Amino acid sequence: MCQQENSERIYQQEGLTLRIRHRHKMASLLRVELPKPQRPNHIWSMDFTKDELGDGRKFKVLPILDKYTRKRFRIEVNTSINGVKVCRILSEISQQEGLPEIIIINNGPECIGKVLDIWAYQRRGIRLFFITPASRWRTLILRVLTADCGMNA
Repeated sequence: MCQQENSERIYQQEGLTLRIRHRHKMASLLRVELPKPQRPNHIWSMDFTKDELGDGRKFKVLPILDKYTRKRFRIEVNTSINGVKVCRILSEISQQEGLPEIIIINNGPECIGKVLDIWAYQRRGIRLFFITPASRWRTLILRVLTADCGMNA
């Protein structure tokens, strides 16, 4: 007899009621359909993955590809890839391939920082499209609020 059945039996013998806990479904947050690529260099995508070597050292992998042609521009592998390095990699690729209109990325710390925002929006007019937009909206709202208060985000 399993423990759950045993505890149910004891509760019934003692006249107690079982507290059944139901999981509450969370309402889905803002869902936005991903844009569809129309031509080469229209939309690029990049997404970090992490793994561990046999000796326990961790590393990151950053593939960057064109969504229309499925061309893989680069796969960066390193133990540390920050926002500055992401911008440097994208700049190197853009010298040979040109620039996209949109880059689809995740909400990793490398992607939501100010460095990538400045590189993409202000200097090159590239729109960043985040895979999980709800977290991105929270980040943007926080930046606006802290900027209004004169604080640095």
